[in-house]
Formats: sequence, structure tokens, C-alpha cells
Amino acid sequence: MPKDPCTRKAWVMAISRKNWFPTLYTRVCSDHFADGIGPNSVNRKKVPTENLSHRRVLPKHERKERDILQPIPENISVTSALHLHS
Repeated sequence: MPKDPCTRKAWVMAISRKNWFPTLYTRVCSDHFADGIGPNSVNRKKVPTENLSHRRVLPKHERKERDILQPIPENISVTSALHLHS
């Protein structure tokens, strides 16, 4: 996050998350800057503008189906169940 108060405020407004405030450790990936390069010594006042929604929605072809957990049969002992996962 920028140290300059005006630039920091511009970042917070651009990111526009409800009830969110940056900390000393907050970082923004370079993918969120128009040229793909975050602030640097040449241009410290850059503001993120790209893909700033708080939820990343993957295209359907990139989504993975979640593993479906199979129920443990009722007639299996705890010891047997532990050996299944070792």
C-alpha cells in the first residue's frame, strides 16, 4: 500500500470493499494494474484499476468440481476408518 495518504485513499476507493481498511501488510497483485506492473520507484502513484471485484469468478472451464465426500459406513470401526486414510 502506498505511504502517500492521497494515493492510499485512491487505492481504497478503487478497491471499494465494504468495511475494508488496508494494513501495513496489505498487498495488491500487479495483475490489478492496467499495464501489469504495480507501483515502482518510477511511478509510485499508480492506482489499481483491473479486476477489482472482491470475488474472483472463474470461467466455467477453469472451475474444479469439489470432491464429494462419501459417508463412512455405519458398520466400520474407528480403527478401520483411521487405516483408510493412512
